[in-house]
Amino acid sequence: MIHIYSDIEADSVANNFFKYDYHDRGKIKWDGFFLSEYTAALKKHRQYIDGAQSLVQNLKNVRNN
Repeated sequence: MIHIYSDIEADSVANNFFKYDYHDRGKIKWDGFFLSEYTAALKKHRQYIDGAQSLVQNLKNVRNN
């Protein structure tokens, strides 16, 4: 059964939750986000470099034949 809170009760429940139960991960959460973004950027850069190296190798092969 769902309990319907009055505005005052809802404020009290929310305040108690954030005061006693909720643990903000703060910097740890943001570090994970930035690590994920950095890893994605490195992967994209690696694909670009691999493509450029492949192009250079193909041009060398054409020149030598």
